[in-house]
Amino acid sequence: MVRNVIRTVMDEQGRTDDSNINLQESTREKLKKFDHLRGRDVRTGEFWDLVVITAADEEQKEAYELQISEKRRRNELIIIIFADPPGPKIGNGGSTLYSLKRLEEKYGQKLRGFKVIMIHAGGYSQRLPNASALGKIFTALPVGNPIYQMLELKLAMYIDFPLHMKPGVLLYRRARHGY
Repeated sequence: MVRNVIRTVMDEQGRTDDSNINLQESTREKLKKFDHLRGRDVRTGEFWDLVVITAADEEQKEAYELQISEKRRRNELIIIIFADPPGPKIGNGGSTLYSLKRLEEKYGQKLRGFKVIMIHAGGYSQRLPNASALGKIFTALPVGNPIYQMLELKLAMYIDFPLHMKPGVLLYRRARHGY
């Protein structure tokens, strides 16, 4: 499966670039590690304690919840989704603060011992119509069983972070014009 994801990139003369090979090997290894964690209970310290996804509003949050319900059923990921509060748009910064406040309310002092990744996924992907209903974060990719979505690919690429970081929050902010 993982082999099919990575292709060798060659320069104009048909030579393989060593940096591409290293990147391919690293990516392949991360996908293998992530694949090993899918569908089983993960030990503390082995992965993120919490995966937080922010949504632009309640409607988008409900759509996200539907997408992750199957992942929760299969014990794939511990995901919490927060919708931005109603009213004016608060942007990624406001969304971060709002989500941290909600996490503090839910977990209290325990939160200080958690390793959390927060992914800002709110928005309606107007430049990518096939992703406009659910956002790019839940775009299906032609790999994995069960099939990967962009969310799993992102988490796979960050799989080594929890092993090497102290408790805290890693923010993944989407770029203004995509990922």
